[in-house]
Amino acid sequence: MDHRLILLPVIEMISKIQAPGKTALQKIVYLIERNGVNLDFDYSIYYYGPYSSLLDYSIQSLELEGAIELEQDGFTQRIYNTDIGKGLIAENGFSGFSQIELEKINFVLDNFANFSARQLELSTTTDYVAVEIKERHGNFDDDLIINGVKNIKGSKFSDTEIANAIKDLKKHGYFN
Repeated sequence: MDHRLILLPVIEMISKIQAPGKTALQKIVYLIERNGVNLDFDYSIYYYGPYSSLLDYSIQSLELEGAIELEQDGFTQRIYNTDIGKGLIAENGFSGFSQIELEKINFVLDNFANFSARQLELSTTTDYVAVEIKERHGNFDDDLIINGVKNIKGSKFSDTEIANAIKDLKKHGYFN
């Protein structure tokens, strides 16, 4: 699977809502995968939540090829497809995404792509912790999730913020 060719149309779709930074892209791609679209990126927990080194490598490769441009915007590097990247999308279509996969991607974009990087960090970290807790305990326990997020993030997010993230993720079908 060519991760670069998968990533380009995803960047293009996100760019219709916002020019994502690297952190936002990591989180949105994580949510797309968790919504059932296999993009084949593995995640581990990192400073700003779930992180895929392969996704980061793919971003770097696309930049070196001239398919994307990273533009400094304060502390963030915004990602844009270049004409080369758009040409690769045109040549390869949407990397074989089925209609169902496109609907799942659009669901994530409609519900999460306008979130700030901080909101995405909270949502994806909460989801990541919830998945780990379900694997260990067999269910999604809100108190364990809150404690798990607090163990990772310290006091960065309040109990109320985490509880609201849990509620929002449940509403969007992430804790099934």
